[in-house]
Amino acid sequence: MICNYRSALITGASAGLGVEFARQLLRLGVSELVLVARREERLLALREELLASVAGKARVLVRVCDLESGEERQALVNWLAAEGVAPNLLVNNAGFGSVGEFLEQEPERQVGMVQLNCVAPLELTGLLLPSMVASGSGAILNVASTASFQPLPYMSTYAATKAFLLHYSLALSKELEGSGVQILCVCPGPTRTEFHLAAGLPDKIDNLPAAKAEDVVRAAIAQLNGHSRLLVTGTLNRLLAGLARRLPLSLALWIAERTLRRYSNLSESRLRQRKS
Repeated sequence: MICNYRSALITGASAGLGVEFARQLLRLGVSELVLVARREERLLALREELLASVAGKARVLVRVCDLESGEERQALVNWLAAEGVAPNLLVNNAGFGSVGEFLEQEPERQVGMVQLNCVAPLELTGLLLPSMVASGSGAILNVASTASFQPLPYMSTYAATKAFLLHYSLALSKELEGSGVQILCVCPGPTRTEFHLAAGLPDKIDNLPAAKAEDVVRAAIAQLNGHSRLLVTGTLNRLLAGLARRLPLSLALWIAERTLRRYSNLSESRLRQRKS
């Protein structure tokens, strides 16, 4: 497979899926990568690795940016303009989640989640999309989650942000039919990255198998063909996502609440007290 994109910007590029997107896109022939994340040391180490892998025959730029911050997002926009960088592939990968009762979560963290998972992809899409449409080619790949297919008690904000990203991506893809620009929403299930650790979840949720990050990314890149608008990675994940859409809402909520309650530190006594 040869990649048709000359320049790619990847958010959340310091770990997990972001690192894999950088590695695989470079191997497929992308000649310019823009890596965006908060952790400078990791970004610089990845840059050195990538440049060594192609003997310096590609351009790899790094930009330290906290995409939760509107000021830093604007600084990123200004920096891209100053560097003369106009990516024709945008990978909106940065995001985080948390598990627990909403009332026990820090409000600032929940708002930051919305900023990172929703507002940042929206702003970056608005920045890069006009030049793609003008040239008649390009792609925006938004990393959502199987969590986007149903409300999740104890991960209420996270699931809502991913539902936003899913519906936004699908609607925008319909608007852009015939433009030459692809909008692809990728919905992985449990994946072997640092996400679960940061969210306060175990490696396995009810023994659901966790996919390898490289497999998820390989499947996502394979769908950058100009036509696909949605990819749920993994056969079991596709079955569960389809089931969640078809179940009565009350039943889907009951199953999700029972599944995630054990990870929320909500004791049975506290649950009974809440319901009394």
